[in-house]
Amino acid sequence: MSNHLDIFEDIYDIKDSITDGQFLSLNNKVKNLIQENKDLRQSLSNYVCCCSTRYVFPEMFNLVENDLSEFFCIKSNERIANCENFKRLMDKMPHLENIFRRIDLPFAEEPIYQEYVKDEVVLISQILLFLVKIVSEKKDKAIISFVLYDFMIKNMNFMKDYQFYTKLLISKFEELLEDEEYIPIALEFNVNYTKWLEIMKSVIILEE
Repeated sequence: MSNHLDIFEDIYDIKDSITDGQFLSLNNKVKNLIQENKDLRQSLSNYVCCCSTRYVFPEMFNLVENDLSEFFCIKSNERIANCENFKRLMDKMPHLENIFRRIDLPFAEEPIYQEYVKDEVVLISQILLFLVKIVSEKKDKAIISFVLYDFMIKNMNFMKDYQFYTKLLISKFEELLEDEEYIPIALEFNVNYTKWLEIMKSVIILEE
């Protein structure tokens, strides 16, 4: 800003050497240039992601309690697509690319029982739940929910070990299936939602 003021001081210094019309014209041109520069800076700030300077996914697992909006560009799909942390998340969860363009990658059909890192599963599920909450488009919400349940069905040992969390997921999934807009989107992406529900319920241990 001080450089801008210096320019006006320089113009004022030559005021007596030019006509009043030239002086006003020069002032207006400089003001327009300053505004264009300001607009350009604002435009760049809207597209340049600095999330990775605060948090690098998935190397830190102690941020689940924090406001995840601090670590992802979330104001628009364009910003999300260019967010460094979201790109890292998408590397791990490639189905997320369906938000921006349809990809030829099927969702899970069968449960997978494998070793897991609890903190990582919790972090990823927290992030996906957060994204479902903050995106505005219904189809985007549905796609992210597919990614979440696909991820959980590929981590059945976690679901078996954490029954309370699994019951919450089942309850939320049943709510989604009551939404008349959700099932057509699931069918569009070949999501076998009936089988998913059966798979999740299969790990619940009934209390005697």
